Amino acid sequence: MKIGIISNGHGEDSIALTLITSFQKHHKNIAWKIVPLVGKGHAYTSNGFTPIIHNPIFPSGGFIRSLSDLITDIRAGLLRHILYQRRTIKRECSDCDIVIAVGDVFCLWMSAQGKTPLYFLPTAKSDTFMPHSKAEAWLMKRWCKAVFPRDEQTANALKALGAPAQYKGNVMMDNVLTNDPIPGLSETQKPIIGILPGSRDEAYENLVQICRVVDELGPEYAYALARSEALEEEKIKAIIGTRDIVITRHFNAVINRATLVIGLAGTGNEQAAYIGKPVICFEGTGPQTTAKRFLEQQKLMGKNIYFVENAHPNAIATAIKNLKLDKKKENITSNSASEAILSVILGN
Repeated sequence: MKIGIISNGHGEDSIALTLITSFQKHHKNIAWKIVPLVGKGHAYTSNGFTPIIHNPIFPSGGFIRSLSDLITDIRAGLLRHILYQRRTIKRECSDCDIVIAVGDVFCLWMSAQGKTPLYFLPTAKSDTFMPHSKAEAWLMKRWCKAVFPRDEQTANALKALGAPAQYKGNVMMDNVLTNDPIPGLSETQKPIIGILPGSRDEAYENLVQICRVVDELGPEYAYALARSEALEEEKIKAIIGTRDIVITRHFNAVINRATLVIGLAGTGNEQAAYIGKPVICFEGTGPQTTAKRFLEQQKLMGKNIYFVENAHPNAIATAIKNLKLDKKKENITSNSASEAILSVILGN
């Protein structure tokens, strides 16, 4: 069996990897054609998979939210690279049994080549904050065998527009729950603050600001930073300096054990909020850490995302200290969505 996986974002790569893991439980002999459209595909490479495409890092970091972002990337060679990606996907995935696209409608368009059955996980939009347009639903109807939105409300809206949508759970939340301790962090009675600086290059500069917040909060808290595979540990250590912050790649342990999270991430913020952890965010540096982006997250996730308008470290620390924490854990069923989606794909 040959399966093409096309994703466009660091979080989307991780979601796609969860699907791959589920497939491998049922089918041992699968030839994977993996195409990350953005970034280096660290989620894949760190788990032993080799993408068939290599991407440069564009100024926007793959997170285009304005005309100026688009123009800057085009000047850096974006259009030429998109044509290269299109040709590669057509050549390499034309003989696949199925293709799975994880991301936005651009990712769907890149994946829709030939007559190979196409399945789509639209991660970028939700009816809770940014509904899909009729045109997008029409493209899903035209190109997709099945569409698996991130929530039931969006699935119902797309279905009403004629798209072959069905809700099978949110793959983002598969395997997130854990009782594991945070490696390197001793048992403590202090509240634990999880730190999610993100996975793009902007994370380094944003971590500088987070460290200033840590300085304001002081030693009454314990701190654990979840490092993305895309970030260099030595750079992280240099920024942290002598501060007592544990660095770990065990993301799930950090968000489950944390009392609250300082998050300047995308998917990571949403995963922490889903399991009921308050996520403090503020405007940082870079296209993914704008006020607009975090306000969208707040609209999507509701009460668990707290956007602090004043990005001064003292104001952020004060907001954290004043936060009334609800220790109740959300009732999330782990490790189910990918299996449910897999049953639909294999049933077809």
